[in-house]
Amino acid sequence: MMNQNNNNGCGSDCIWSDQSSFCGMLRKSSIPLDQAWPFVILWLRGIKDSTILSENQKIDLQRILLEILQQKDFSEAMLEETEKSIHAIITANYLDQIRALMKEMALLTQSMHGMFDEHRKDIDSMITSVDSDLQNGVNSEIVLEELRISLRTVMNKVVENVNNLKQMSYRDSLTGLANRRSFNTFLQKSIKAWEEDATPLSLILLDIDYFKKINDKYGHDVGDQVLQKLSEQLHKIFHPLMDRGDVIVARYGGEEFAVVLTGESSLMRTKFAEMIWREVQKLVVTGFEDNDRVPVTVSVGVATMHEGWDSDALISFTDKALYKAKNDGRNRIVQYVMPSGIFEQVIEKA
Repeated sequence: MMNQNNNNGCGSDCIWSDQSSFCGMLRKSSIPLDQAWPFVILWLRGIKDSTILSENQKIDLQRILLEILQQKDFSEAMLEETEKSIHAIITANYLDQIRALMKEMALLTQSMHGMFDEHRKDIDSMITSVDSDLQNGVNSEIVLEELRISLRTVMNKVVENVNNLKQMSYRDSLTGLANRRSFNTFLQKSIKAWEEDATPLSLILLDIDYFKKINDKYGHDVGDQVLQKLSEQLHKIFHPLMDRGDVIVARYGGEEFAVVLTGESSLMRTKFAEMIWREVQKLVVTGFEDNDRVPVTVSVGVATMHEGWDSDALISFTDKALYKAKNDGRNRIVQYVMPSGIFEQVIEKA
């Protein structure tokens, strides 16, 4: 064991002495063993098997690993900078979800205040009317009947407003599409139907390519415009099927969108994926200052429900297909095919 350690440049007290091949790789790359760098490298090497991180996060983290090995800067300053970059990537999705949730809550709160004010005015108006009628000697039975009618009107408004609030809680405030909560509910219902009567079920995940660069170059207002334009296009494509209840289109998180296809719609999954891919490239979004057209493309992953899978498996394999589409150069569609278990390029960028 000592000879093996010495061959790889490790002393007997080296914590990596039982990981000789890893220790050798560290030495070969001139990575210091007495700092936190080995832990960072080891963690980055293992993220491909993570079930918590998204495929986009894995791509970004693997890019950091590649940059570390290429630059060979193992200073304390670079270690601190790397740790900050890793932290930013890991927390980005959570921060986006928190911001989106806060926006939704603010919108709901504002709507609730508006509804309460409206109802209070209605009740104040009813009280004023009753007082006026009684003071003017209007028959009490007539006053009571008018009061009943007014109360029914107010109650109908309350029921309508509560239903509107319920609908708003299942919508993404920026895009108007279904939110993650709606997506989860629809997917679970669809899986139950698939288990009971084998109703076909497919999932499409799409991600806007280089969305961070769009935000950085043109600003978040333009980024929001891209999200809204894309959402309008998705709604236009799937509107008839959504009305029938066969499909849900949701903002899955950040710049990622999800489409759940059931029944006959599921059988046309690749056709719909191609339609999304082509229509997105027609979007016209311009930067506010230089007024040039903002290039918008998407990477798309597709998978179909298979025996032995649950919702997590369907999402995972679709996400892996999306990851391959992005890793192979973006602006393309990849489908996960069962039972062969291969990733098939449906369409590549022109």
